[in-house]
Amino acid sequence: MRKGLDDVCKIAKNGFKTEEILKNVKEWVALLIRHGLDSYSCASWCRQPFYETDFGWGKPTWVCPGAGADENFFTLVDTRDGLGIEAWCALSEQLIDFLEQDEEFLTFATI
Repeated sequence: MRKGLDDVCKIAKNGFKTEEILKNVKEWVALLIRHGLDSYSCASWCRQPFYETDFGWGKPTWVCPGAGADENFFTLVDTRDGLGIEAWCALSEQLIDFLEQDEEFLTFATI
């Protein structure tokens, strides 16, 4: 994985080329599969002006990602008041059960 990260950094210095990025992603995925590793992906919608958007019927009271996210994916979204962050998680039931019992996790999260 370190080599893959080094390769991506070199590519970034020289400018991104789609073919090179795809090649590195494919190698990374192959490495995960070969070693039986889990992969988790994250998207952050934080600091996006979703709560300021008005399409003519008023500003939204709540913003959340749509349904259908792949497993092992989570999206971070600011709360309406801007004082917190919601984490929308698509995880296996087994992992959710584990997190609901994990005391360290629960010191930072509200379920």
